Formats: sequence, C-alpha cells, structure tokens
Amino acid sequence: MSLKIYIGLIVTVIIVLILVYLNVEHKVEGWDKNVDRNVSHYLSHISTQIVPTRFCNEPLLTLMIVTSAPSNKNERQTIRETWGNKENIKKYNGSVTFFIGKSLDPEIQKAILGESEKYDDIIQEDFVDSYYNLTLKSTLIMRLVSSRCLGSAQYLLKIDDDMFLNVPNLFEMIVTKNKSENFLIGLLECNARPIKDPFSKWYSPNYLFNETVFPNFVSGISYLMSMDTTRKLYEAALTTPLFHLEDVYLTGICARKAGIHPEHSSQFIRSAPDDEPCQFKNYIAIHDMTPSRMRNTFYSLSDSSLMGECSNYKEMFNVRQWMWNTLLIPYSRSKRKRLCN
Repeated sequence: MSLKIYIGLIVTVIIVLILVYLNVEHKVEGWDKNVDRNVSHYLSHISTQIVPTRFCNEPLLTLMIVTSAPSNKNERQTIRETWGNKENIKKYNGSVTFFIGKSLDPEIQKAILGESEKYDDIIQEDFVDSYYNLTLKSTLIMRLVSSRCLGSAQYLLKIDDDMFLNVPNLFEMIVTKNKSENFLIGLLECNARPIKDPFSKWYSPNYLFNETVFPNFVSGISYLMSMDTTRKLYEAALTTPLFHLEDVYLTGICARKAGIHPEHSSQFIRSAPDDEPCQFKNYIAIHDMTPSRMRNTFYSLSDSSLMGECSNYKEMFNVRQWMWNTLLIPYSRSKRKRLCN
C-alpha cells in the first residue's frame, strides 16, 4: 500500500469518527434525558432565604435585579459604589437588588449573611447557584417579582453583575417607549439555530429542543420588561419544560407561549467599546465589564466636563461616525429586519 493511500485512509477514518461523534446526541451536563424538567416541581421545593426588609414596599418606576454569583462580592460592591449607588438610583425612582442562590462553601455563605445585614440589598433563594441553574434562577426572579412587586414597580430590569448600566439612558428609554403592557426589550436574537457541537457552551441536543430554529429572544445579559410581562412569563414557565439556555427559554420559548414579542435595542451591547467615555454615553447596558473598568466608566460619565470633551471627540472622529451611520448601521438594520421577519 502506497503512503498516499495509507494517509488517505487515516484521514477518511478520522473524518468518519468525527461525523459519528457529532451525530451522537450527547447530554448536557446537569440536563440529561432523565432529569425532571417540570418547573413547578423545582419551585415547590425552593424558598426565599433572604429578602431585603423594604423590598417592593413602596412605589417604584424600575426594579433592577442584578443576577450575581455568591462569590462575586467584589462585583456587587463595585455596583453599589458606581451606577447602583442609592443616590444615583433614587433620582430615577428605582432600586437595585442582588439575586443569588446558595453556596456550598460555608465561608462564602457566612460572608453573604454579613453582607446582607450590612447593605440589606440581597435576595437569596434556596438552590445551588451554578451555570446550569441559570434558567431556574431567572424563573425564580419572575416568581418573586410576580408575587411581591406587581402593585409597586412598573418595570423590571434583569441585569448581570458584569454589566455597566447607564441609568439616565435607561430612564429615557422607559419614558420614550412608554409601554406598560407586553413589553420586553434587549439585544434581540432572531432565527438563531440550536448549536449541535457538543463542545460548545451553548450545545442544544434534540431531546431538550427539537425545533430547527429558536423563537426570537433577547440576550440574557440584560433585558427590560413591563410588570405584566413578568407575570405572563412566569405563568408560561409553569407549563413549559425547562431548557438550559436561560434567555432562549424565558424570553423566547415562554415569551412565545405568552404572546410576548421581544423588541431589539442597539443600546444593549454584548461587548464593551474602547475605553472612550463618549462611546459609553450612547448605551444603556454594556456587557463584559470588570470592576475596575466599571469604576473608570462611571467616574468618567459623572464628570461634568464630559459634554465638552464629547463635542471634541465628535469633531475628531466625524469621518468614522459618518461611515458608521451611513454604511454600517443601515446595513445592520436591514439585515436584522430580514432575519426577524
């Protein structure tokens, strides 16, 4: 047998093995075929362990719930001292509360109790906080808000603890949109297909979702909704099998069942722009922010001289802005419209 034929056979065998591997339906960690996916069964065994003393006890425009991991004390403290500080939030009739599950580490759990006593801004539910429980975590938020806050808050913002929130821009969107029913907005994903690569973090086997395309959904990094939407999503979840991708499940599958049509906002972005404050001024929620970067951004945006600096910035980069506004944005909007129709 010649060397070329031998190499060809080896390559063929490798390709066949890869194809066979990819076509085998691998399980998702924590979500194999035998796992109970009835959300009611989980919720009936989960109780709220910690809740702020004045949670939803007074009228609010926006209830901001930050999803955080038990060990992320630094992230929570950074938010308290930057965009989530009480003076900043109070100006816009809002409140910030951190939502976490329990930690299996007794030292972390002890620290959470101390943190809660000091700041009185933590909600802790009795479930193990992990990546594979994110769907359960967000559903628990809907349950709590639906049961305690429908008569006090007008909007719910769910946001991760690695997000920078431009509170004035959020307030401006709420006032401009002025939607009090069936409202759900964020970074919209349209006609996304389930990923079949078992090595992917977002792998989706057929036994969990057997359609070829996901319903349109908004990214779980952050989304804003009217209070009636929280109730409708929660009620839909009670009769919808759990799915491990939190945003697809709640804002896609459950939203479709509830008759909620999520909207897109380009002010919710997945990755932070360059460290230029004038760029940050235009967004509402910015993902992938470290605590140090979050602090720098907040202090820059709080600088009263920023407006003048941004005017200079606009003059310096008018060519780049012209290209963006004239060429890229219309193409992006046109492409999104085609995808979302």
